Amino acid sequence: MQWYFRMQIFSRFRAYFGTIFALFPFVLVGPIFIRFIKYPGVLIATLSMVWTIYRPVQVLYDANLALCFFLFSPQSLARMGSSAFVALCCLMVPVLLNIVDHWMWLDVNNGNANYMFFQCLAYNVFLAIILGQFTSASMQRDKALRLTFRKELERGLSNAG
Repeated sequence: MQWYFRMQIFSRFRAYFGTIFALFPFVLVGPIFIRFIKYPGVLIATLSMVWTIYRPVQVLYDANLALCFFLFSPQSLARMGSSAFVALCCLMVPVLLNIVDHWMWLDVNNGNANYMFFQCLAYNVFLAIILGQFTSASMQRDKALRLTFRKELERGLSNAG
């Protein structure tokens, strides 16, 4: 999506927004790392998906790799909502439309940059929905484990006393 934004913005602001786009994923690394330090599988999957979403050039292989990293934490996958499944199924629509528009643009010379922008936007939105559901499910799992540990600790202290 950055290519479209760079094409539409005034030339004097390109360096500023290019820097903002390049540094924004690094702003997310710290909080994600602090929150999921105990869960390396979730950490790898989340950071990989963040990199995929904010990558300057969208490549389908990166999304496939990030989605495969989700398999490192099946407990979080089990807690994900149905909107992530719907987004995963709908992810094929912008991919197929991107292929058709690529053909129209290069072979038929009848493409439009707005169509490409919409497909990139839909692709990123679907990936963001999946990432949000995965992160939320991982945080719910962490909260449930902390509450269980706290209850077991209280039960052990009351039995010892």
